[in-house]
Amino acid sequence: MSLFEAMKFLDNAEQVVRLLAKSAEVLGDRASTEEEKKDARKAKALGDKKMAKEGKAKGGNVSKMAYGGMANGKKHMYVAGGKVTENQSGK
Repeated sequence: MSLFEAMKFLDNAEQVVRLLAKSAEVLGDRASTEEEKKDARKAKALGDKKMAKEGKAKGGNVSKMAYGGMANGKKHMYVAGGKVTENQSGK
């Protein structure tokens, strides 16, 4: 069974992630044939769609980065709060 055919039947997010990792492994392997790489690309595209659908089904919008302000002369973005501390060891 090809990666793409296997991906069609998976509903469990954990199994989809494992198959996505396998497809990435095939895409990065220089010994893989073009047919295997084509199948892996199709499986990855389908897996990405399933994972996006899974994220929307559970929580609606995926958490977005919020502007965190300026710290140490740089712009910072935060997902769930946090702080920036400057490394004081060099002073």
